[in-house]
Amino acid sequence: SVTKISPFGDTAMSRAVALPAAIATRLILENQIAARGVQLPTLRELYKPILEELPLWDIEFEHRTSTLDAKELRE
Repeated sequence: SVTKISPFGDTAMSRAVALPAAIATRLILENQIAARGVQLPTLRELYKPILEELPLWDIEFEHRTSTLDAKELRE
């Protein structure tokens, strides 16, 4: 889907970068995340609550996979 924004509002890229950081900051301040220091975003304790909250901010992710054969790759 396409993110609809106002002409002078936030871009989809700025929201996709800033909102997870802001959510993580809030969760740390609320002691809902126990990890401290620099952490990788692959830590389940970090990414799970952030991904659960992002739809409240109109950001959703869809995962798709497909298989291409060699002929399709050359085209």
